Amino acid sequence: HPDRSAQPLLVIGWDGATPELVEAWMEDGSLPHLAALRARGCYAPLRSVLPPLSPAAWTTSITGLNPGRHGIWDFGHLVPGTYRVEPTDARQRQGASLWEIAEAAGLSTAVLNVPMSHPSGELMRSAFVPGLGAAKLEGATWPRALAAQLMAEIPDYQIDCNSFEHADPADFLEQLMAMTRARGKAVQLLLETRQPDLLMAVFTATDRVQHAFWRQSSLPWTDGARLGWRFSSAIKDVYVLLDEILGRLVQQAGEQATV
Repeated sequence: HPDRSAQPLLVIGWDGATPELVEAWMEDGSLPHLAALRARGCYAPLRSVLPPLSPAAWTTSITGLNPGRHGIWDFGHLVPGTYRVEPTDARQRQGASLWEIAEAAGLSTAVLNVPMSHPSGELMRSAFVPGLGAAKLEGATWPRALAAQLMAEIPDYQIDCNSFEHADPADFLEQLMAMTRARGKAVQLLLETRQPDLLMAVFTATDRVQHAFWRQSSLPWTDGARLGWRFSSAIKDVYVLLDEILGRLVQQAGEQATV
């Protein structure tokens, strides 16, 4: 973007991605785009928080605060003075998010599918698409009309996909791959139409596929013992798809972007 004073920054999250997997698959050539980022940038295992749960960890990643300071611990929380448990969302969060800080500095942002980031406040220069914690897009995006635009251009877009919602594991895997492809298209759409200074997008398929198929998949340390099993390649297939999407995003963002 020729009028931008700041170089664009892309933050791409793979929920629950496992170092032992990405390192082995980068070495064997299965994840070439991630390997290229590692080769020209920085790489290190990421230490999680206590408790190592998605609500706490992702909120720490966007605020820089530990759970004791940002107040998000789990998917649910006790209502003060009662024993009633209610779902947790961004209204329980203390501390500003990365995109709120960028907004205050006069930068534009695009945020897509970050867990526990819903509901968002009104953003003057930014786009917001909810992730884990939102039931639907309608009334949850910012601007509000973005929901209709997404569904018009990417009809198969969905917020989440879980194995317990499907009786057939093959159907779940097919839906998960479709969700991931649609998510990639949505990120590309926001990059093209919004040209943000900061874009943050989270892909949850790594977490979902590992929960469902960890004991059925052929992994680097299983020494081929599971090759030929029905879902032996399920986890790797998701990582390979995400690497392909990553390559497209890096190319679209341009050489000036930091990823």
